[in-house]
Amino acid sequence: MAESFGLVASVFATIQIADKVVSICKHCTENVRDAPSGLRTILVETSSVGAVLHNVEFLLKFEEPDSALREALDGDAGPVGECHRAIEQLDKLIASDQSQSQGAPDSRRRKVQVTMRNLAWPLKETKAKKLLQDITRCKNTISLALTATSR
Repeated sequence: MAESFGLVASVFATIQIADKVVSICKHCTENVRDAPSGLRTILVETSSVGAVLHNVEFLLKFEEPDSALREALDGDAGPVGECHRAIEQLDKLIASDQSQSQGAPDSRRRKVQVTMRNLAWPLKETKAKKLLQDITRCKNTISLALTATSR
């Protein structure tokens, strides 16, 4: 039974991180002139995995502790655990840019920070694309588990 609570907690925590990433992407897209187009891709994919996880969270309420769905999703090496780690890394990757651009008192310093962030993005974009591939793979695995275990 403790494992079933662990899966629900992992799904919930992953949803929270995904929501944070979506919020950061929306903020940057709205407020940063010439925001990297990769942020839109991150926004769409992270929103998508969040929607799938919301469905998992809802459906787990009706599953038995030893159900096929729980077995397919549970564990650190399972798709929910992998998704959690990938979204957490993505959050750290883009949140570092976000925290650097906030709180700059004068406009000149802020412009320098924005320029530095924009110059650093191509280096981070490769890692972000890899993480997005991992997230997409996990989302597809979770969706498949939902479909395969539906009655």
